[in-house]
Amino acid sequence: MDEQLQIAQTLQAVLPDLTIDDILNKLERPKDSEHGDFAFPTFFLAKTLRKAPQMIAGDLIAQLDTTGYQKVEQAGPYINFYMDQGQVGANILTEILQDPANYGRRNLGHNAHVTMDYSSPNIAKPMGMGHLRSTMIGEAIARILEKEYYQPVRIDYLGDWGTQFGKMMAAYKMWGDDDEIAKDPINTLLSYYVRISKEAEDHPEYDDLGREWFAKLENGDEEARRLWKWFREISLERFQRVYDMLGVDFDSYSGEAFMAPKMDEPIQLLKNKGILKPSQGAQIVDLDKYDLPPLLIIKSNGTTTYITRDIAAALYRKRMYGHVKSLYVVGAEQESYFKQLRAGLKEMGFTGTTKLNIFLLG
Repeated sequence: MDEQLQIAQTLQAVLPDLTIDDILNKLERPKDSEHGDFAFPTFFLAKTLRKAPQMIAGDLIAQLDTTGYQKVEQAGPYINFYMDQGQVGANILTEILQDPANYGRRNLGHNAHVTMDYSSPNIAKPMGMGHLRSTMIGEAIARILEKEYYQPVRIDYLGDWGTQFGKMMAAYKMWGDDDEIAKDPINTLLSYYVRISKEAEDHPEYDDLGREWFAKLENGDEEARRLWKWFREISLERFQRVYDMLGVDFDSYSGEAFMAPKMDEPIQLLKNKGILKPSQGAQIVDLDKYDLPPLLIIKSNGTTTYITRDIAAALYRKRMYGHVKSLYVVGAEQESYFKQLRAGLKEMGFTGTTKLNIFLLG
């Protein structure tokens, strides 16, 4: 803003009929940095000055005091300003040193809530590099939002539901060793999952056993719930060590399991809208008009999917936090998925929940 004000004052010296605000409102950022840091168009002056915009730009440049700029040059009807980068950098450093805690603060958010979904590792697995990257970049974005007077709601949407946990329970029941788990909980549980997945190639009944255990979990079986809670607790303990080192604190650790009981509502809403259609025994939402694959809401075996829970999460968060935006910090490979989520919410008519900003990490 200081650089723009400098330019506005330079221009006002030769355009006294314009206010500083008039000039500031006209300044543009060239798409190509080779055309300067800021550009001032002269089209709007043609009527009052009774000259062609190109002539106006040339006349103004001849009158301008260009002291303090790297250069100022005409580009057709535009006046392009190139700032002195050394001076700009010195001004920024001076401003930071004078009040480092408040540098960059602007009241853009007016204390509005912004939900932020980042990190989101899977329980009973080590935190991968992708989740670590999401954690660090997500937290950086959250802190920038705080500088802009938004209130970020930090959400660690844990991957803590699905048939994979049924397989892990089945594996634990067959080969689990509590002493071994106590020494290295996450890697030991992961090794059980890898083993049952590999051995299921020769023993397909292991897959059936995993589905049975997940069905038990969904139906509230006491032992299945105990194991699930244990897996979740030891995972969170390990994740928290990483978060503590990074100085990251989340407002919510509610994951897929928390949303699982809340899926009936979005499914019923889709039915009421008449957009939930049968397809090869499954239930889908057609997204052809968005040039996207269909949303698989209910599988042919009657179970729901990850995106069903994400739709439920989007609706829950809007009601819970009344956010103005919902941010997801995810890997670039998930771009299509989140386009589907946005389109699905739009089809449901929830325009207030479709302001999804997706930060794709390449």
